[in-house]
Amino acid sequence: MFEPMPEKSDTFLVTFRDTNFWIEGDSLFCVTGLVDNKGINWQKIWVRIDLKDEAGKPVQIKGKEALVLRAFSDAIPPFGASSFFYTIPLDRLSARPKDCTFTGAASLNVEEGPILVSGMQS
Repeated sequence: MFEPMPEKSDTFLVTFRDTNFWIEGDSLFCVTGLVDNKGINWQKIWVRIDLKDEAGKPVQIKGKEALVLRAFSDAIPPFGASSFFYTIPLDRLSARPKDCTFTGAASLNVEEGPILVSGMQS
């Protein structure tokens, strides 16, 4: 999940859904969601998360302007989805986050891969 973002990205189109962020016990900032691959190729996708404080100013994350992480799936099928989740101690943020913006950061076309399908649901 913390694989470095590629220097050159393939063309890609993503959407986000079921995104959420919260403060866990006054010590951890947590962010999660689903990223949808809207393209026709199998892709590995990196997500950029920009945080803002109560005043609408950017929150620095370990001295950087944004959090970039990879979706969990190594190969997201065309029109498929993958989740992402990240926690970071609040003391590594320059301020307490009040808002998040999610954007696609990068993508690489990858070979087709297996898709995990559950036989049981509850």
